[in-house]
Amino acid sequence: MAKSKLLPIAAVSVGVWAWTALAATINSLDFKIEGGKARVVIAGDAPLQPTKDENSANSQVTLTFPGATLAPNASRQLDTSSFEGPVKLVSPYAADGNAKVVIQLSQMSSPEMHTDGNNTILEFAAGSGAGSTPTAANSDTSAPVPTPDAGPAAGGATPDAGTSSGDNSPVAQFEGANKQKVFAGKPVTLKVRDADVRDVLRLISDASGFNVVIAPEVQGRLTLSLEDVPWDQALSVVLQTMGLAAERKANVLRVLPITKLTTEKQNEINAALATEASAPRVTKIFPVSYADPGRLVNILTDMAVTRSTASGGGDGVSGGFAKPVIKVDDRTRSLAVMAIPDQMTRIEKLIQLLDTEEAQVLVEAKVIEASEDFSNQMDGTLGLGGTRFGSSFNGGNNLTDALAGTSDLSGSAGGGIVGLSPSISFLPGVQRINATLSMAESEDRIKVLSSPRLVVLNNHPANITQSTPTAHTQVVTTSTSTTIETVQQDATLVLNVTPRVTNDENVLMDLHMTAQVPKNDNNVQLVANRDVQTNVMVASGSTLVIGGVFSSRNENNNTGFPVLKDVPILGVLFGSKKDLTSRVELMFFITPRILNSAAAGLTG
Repeated sequence: MAKSKLLPIAAVSVGVWAWTALAATINSLDFKIEGGKARVVIAGDAPLQPTKDENSANSQVTLTFPGATLAPNASRQLDTSSFEGPVKLVSPYAADGNAKVVIQLSQMSSPEMHTDGNNTILEFAAGSGAGSTPTAANSDTSAPVPTPDAGPAAGGATPDAGTSSGDNSPVAQFEGANKQKVFAGKPVTLKVRDADVRDVLRLISDASGFNVVIAPEVQGRLTLSLEDVPWDQALSVVLQTMGLAAERKANVLRVLPITKLTTEKQNEINAALATEASAPRVTKIFPVSYADPGRLVNILTDMAVTRSTASGGGDGVSGGFAKPVIKVDDRTRSLAVMAIPDQMTRIEKLIQLLDTEEAQVLVEAKVIEASEDFSNQMDGTLGLGGTRFGSSFNGGNNLTDALAGTSDLSGSAGGGIVGLSPSISFLPGVQRINATLSMAESEDRIKVLSSPRLVVLNNHPANITQSTPTAHTQVVTTSTSTTIETVQQDATLVLNVTPRVTNDENVLMDLHMTAQVPKNDNNVQLVANRDVQTNVMVASGSTLVIGGVFSSRNENNNTGFPVLKDVPILGVLFGSKKDLTSRVELMFFITPRILNSAAAGLTG
């Protein structure tokens, strides 16, 4: 019988430590998802009597075990963040002679706590997506299941393409821990001097419980002094130190030099490319509905080639393999493609993604101009008449003419006149007093509303125009004559817009809007310009308000006989007062609306 080889001057021990104390000892921490609940199980060697404290601000639940101690196997954190559930991390630690366990939650929820013999159990609602799953994390032998690494690396593991990411085997644990640099394997102690690396790897394999295959090229000796470290961390250290890599094959871990693994992967790539090169070419016609076929050719040619073609030559062959041949038929707006099946699949998928409708935008605009004019006027006259004496104040003497409405005020403003002409005899030479009081008030309110709308394709300019002819007269004076001419001018409403639709359904608009409004000024027809030009972004269906231009005019006129026009009450007979108030407000309302968001492939 062959004797077992002893490591020189080495003391190797792998195990789990526990000790007996007067108080209870927590031996292990387990995490499970069962029956739609996330469950944390804390196992002791005697009944535990914890107190529970909930911290809503930090989304934590803390259990305190008075006088209890933590066994080495129950002293490490359990990272459960890769599971769909509220529990993200379980952290045990000792403080002030007590054992404590802090449970970090993704969002605060109160657990149900009960005991089962020497076990303390906390149950949380697992949430959507969590189902019945075997033990997910354990302080003795289990760890969270991370996503496998994507490729070979020193001290890392390469995933097997056919292995599910839900695998909780020791190999999967090692891959995830090495990638995330979070180690939760069973603790081991390795103290060796000048030991064969193959023997060290076997010791780690025995401690971890997974299958390991060591390549013949793995050679070398090393000295280690690791005490109470997770086995997956010890394996990662050995691989990095010796320039090795690990590759996963189902539930087996191959350990081999990095250079050999790199050569193997390159040979696999070359074999796959050789297979691809020998594949027969097929031809297919793709009709194009919306995109520009000519612009698609370059995109499809560059994107359809395989990973080997990035280093190709300029003869139509890239990396030793021919590129697909793509031709455009302008008559039918079709693409004729000749390529190998793998390339054809990628080309078909790209055409489906790129040949989508162009976004269409409905742009609705409203131009609102509101004006208000208000005026009031009060005018009084006073006259004295007789055979030997006469006098007139503010131009009034003949009462008959005043009552007939010859006053400019009453004629133009449509006001009213009150007159009085009594006979008197107490003043020598004065037979009558003629007094009139005229009052007028006018109010004009005008609201002009223009509402153009148009539909335009994304990134295309569009405009809409509406004209209204107006005419006014003007005096033309020359050196020989003066003539009156009629001038015609168009009052035009113009909307120019170029929209650009974003993927999140906003609309960037280059907007120019002009509204020319006919105006009547003292019976002369004129045209007033209203113009806005801007670049702005608006969410689809929202309304943008531009303008808010507000102008106001107040005018007060007071004329008449000096001093007497200012006499209270009677002063109105010696003068006239006129007040004028004018207000104008202008606003533009712009509403863009995308008509075909889903068909245009917008995500919103």
